[in-house]
Amino acid sequence: MESGLNLKLKKALSEMLFLTILAEEPRPIVEVMSLLDEKSNGACKMQFPYAIVYRMEKAGYVKEDGSRMTPERRRTFYSLTPAGKDYLKALKEDYAVFAKGVDSVFAYADRGRKKAKK
Repeated sequence: MESGLNLKLKKALSEMLFLTILAEEPRPIVEVMSLLDEKSNGACKMQFPYAIVYRMEKAGYVKEDGSRMTPERRRTFYSLTPAGKDYLKALKEDYAVFAKGVDSVFAYADRGRKKAKK
């Protein structure tokens, strides 16, 4: 069972992760989800990928890029728009700043625990 924090982190990062995979080349949603699962070693499974795509499409970050036959069936492909590329860049920058801040807090707390043990 996933913790509440785990679910909230996944939800918060879902757009960035989805766009990161989609930035490589146009893909159908199912392929993006499969790659996210594979590349994250199963840590990043999204429950409602279509809601994410439709929200990003409405915001102008992704667009339909035609439909093509895959080995399974005909699929709709999606690609990033120029606005989506800018949005992904901003998300990654914000995430890097936030992650660095979190790491700093952890390092501070670890130093405090090491001092307390002496």
